[in-house]
Amino acid sequence: MTENNVFFEFLGNIQYRECLLDEVASMVSRKDKVLDIATGTGYLAKNLITRSKDLFCLDQNIIAINNIHNDGLNGIVGDANNFPFKSNTFNKVLSWSALVHIPLWRNVLEEAFRVTCINGKVAILEPKGAYSIRAFRDFTCSHKPPHFKSIVNEFKNYCDPQVLDRGFATIISGEKKF
Repeated sequence: MTENNVFFEFLGNIQYRECLLDEVASMVSRKDKVLDIATGTGYLAKNLITRSKDLFCLDQNIIAINNIHNDGLNGIVGDANNFPFKSNTFNKVLSWSALVHIPLWRNVLEEAFRVTCINGKVAILEPKGAYSIRAFRDFTCSHKPPHFKSIVNEFKNYCDPQVLDRGFATIISGEKKF
């Protein structure tokens, strides 16, 4: 692949990523109390700020949370395997390309459904295929990244999952029923 082809592939993916962001953001309404898991740079949260008046960000990195605060968002330092929130707190629990970087990602989903209200929604976007490997490599993770089919199977423990295949990423969501 030539340098120009790589550049245009990258540019196209940036544009496509913005469309995916809009798709995930469309799941949120003004009345929703929302949690962004492993917020990192706040990419997702910053795009939800106009959609939800009650938005919280969770990340283990204090620098990330300080940056979130500087952007005018609510953030808390915490472990994604043990959320510092009561059960049934949020209407929407979202995650953007985070499970690929968390070794105990099944615990994260368990926690996500725990803090989600009955009839609330958990939705995650995860890169797939070569993009998952790139994201994994770029963050120098030391565990095996989950395959999206494994994530879907884990969702089935909590809900009837909806899977939206979106090219280089998959959006998996489900409504908490119990």
